[in-house]
Amino acid sequence: LNIFTPLCPDYEHVKITENLYKYTFNKLGEGYGLIGKKYLKIYGKLNSLLKKYKIQYKSHIYYGDFEGFAVNNCKKLKETEETFIKKVEKSSLKINSKCNPSSGGLIVRDLTSKKEWLKKCELNKKKIKDLYSKDKYFKRSVLEICNSRKKLYSSWFSDKKEDDYLEIVFTQGAEYTTISDLVKKKFKNPFFLCLD
Repeated sequence: LNIFTPLCPDYEHVKITENLYKYTFNKLGEGYGLIGKKYLKIYGKLNSLLKKYKIQYKSHIYYGDFEGFAVNNCKKLKETEETFIKKVEKSSLKINSKCNPSSGGLIVRDLTSKKEWLKKCELNKKKIKDLYSKDKYFKRSVLEICNSRKKLYSSWFSDKKEDDYLEIVFTQGAEYTTISDLVKKKFKNPFFLCLD
């Protein structure tokens, strides 16, 4: 198996209860990030489990540098695309030194190019919108995702209204789909380990 774990950048967050956190998106750090910390809590147990059952695997940990391409995201964080990516690079180096994965880095920088990333995201966004308009079951699922992410979006995209959230779901869905396309192309027997 090639276990691929995508991680969010180290966005500022606050603890609500024992296992519940809320992103504030007020600043970007250079640490593991909330999702990286969750990964650190389980990766030792996961490695032990796979070894116990003699499952051969490689782990791959990559941060979402593409979130630095969004001008509004950088503006809210008081970052430029360059400073955003430098901070995400530091997060990647930090988690890689702790976990020693088979490979790790930044999704766009290490698996494609910005130009190709943006092109593939646009194609995938069109596919998602087309399916949304034709398949009522898919549409229902997308609307459920949109509804479940309202609180996240109100913190992350404070300049947007709820009417804009569906477009954000399309954009993020295209990003996630593009990650999947890249991983499938680069790694044999890929397995995604995603945390939320």
